[in-house]
Order: sequence, then C-alpha cells, then structure tokens
Amino acid sequence: MNSKNNENIADRREFVRIDDTMPVEVAVIPRELGAEVRSRITVMPVEERPELQAIETGEAAILKYLIAVNAKLDLLINALITEKGGSGKIRNRRVNVSACGMRFAMEIRPAVGDIVELKMILPGVPPMAVDAFGEVAWVASEPRPDGRHMVAARFIAMDDDIRDEIVGYIFNRQREHIRNRREGGQG
Repeated sequence: MNSKNNENIADRREFVRIDDTMPVEVAVIPRELGAEVRSRITVMPVEERPELQAIETGEAAILKYLIAVNAKLDLLINALITEKGGSGKIRNRRVNVSACGMRFAMEIRPAVGDIVELKMILPGVPPMAVDAFGEVAWVASEPRPDGRHMVAARFIAMDDDIRDEIVGYIFNRQREHIRNRREGGQG
C-alpha cells in the first residue's frame, strides 16, 4: 500500500464507530437546497407529570429518577410503535455510525455526491432528535437481496456540539455492549 492509501484509510477511521440499530429517517434532498443545509439537535421534551410536581424538594432525586424512567418508557413505546409500522416516519435501521458519518441501507439508489438528510433519535435521558445532513461518499455497486442499497454518507454542516452528542451516544452504546458481554460470560 502506498502512503496516499494509508492516509485515506486513516482519514476514514478518524472517529470511533459502532454498528447499531436506531431510529433513522433518510431522504435525498434536492441539490439546490444543498447550500442551505445545517445540522441541528433538539432535546426532546420529557413529559411533565402534575402528580410528580407535588413531591417535596427533599425528594428531588426520586423525582428526577421517575422522570428519567418515564422518558425511557416513552422512548421504548415510540420505538415499538415505529417498528410495528405505526404512524411514525422514523423507523429503526441497522447503521454503522461515527462522528464523521453513517452507513445505512436505503430504498432508492442515490449518486455519489448527493446530499441526504438523516433524521435520527439518539436515545438517552432526555432523548435527542438530530437532523443531520451528509454527502453520499459511497454506494454499493449492487443492491442487497432485499432490494435496498448500501450507502455511506459523510456528515456535513455539523457543529462540534452535535458531533459531541453523537460521540457520547457511541461511547454509551459501546459501554452497554461491553457490560452485556461481561454479564453474559458470568452466567
């Protein structure tokens, strides 16, 4: 391998990546809108429960815990509805994600250089909705057996705070995988 190929491989592996299943909606956007893209992040509101607001301030930790559990349950319910073909537009997809981009399968075959909008939900407390944009860097030459096309997109127009949230999500998922492997090995 020559040094140029080594540099390209290093550039592509600049960030930690993980294979995961997460709620993602993908759409190719018109080229003329490409100059207007800007990734953004929205903290999804945790539903406030009036019955929990009556708890005394000395029990703030319990209140915080109950709100966090409620947010996780809401996220799981929404994921199940989406997975079962509910009205949600975002569905779970197998992805390979890093702070610099994402690989995924999509129904249509975009061209290298196309801009895709990637709406994803990063589970957590509270969950975060990320509306990101990527430039298609690679498309598999042949469709998969299910007719979908494997695509890799490099994130564009992304602020460091959004990239940091994605990195945090990846590290949290890696810790979960490691913990699950350890627990599985002990039993």
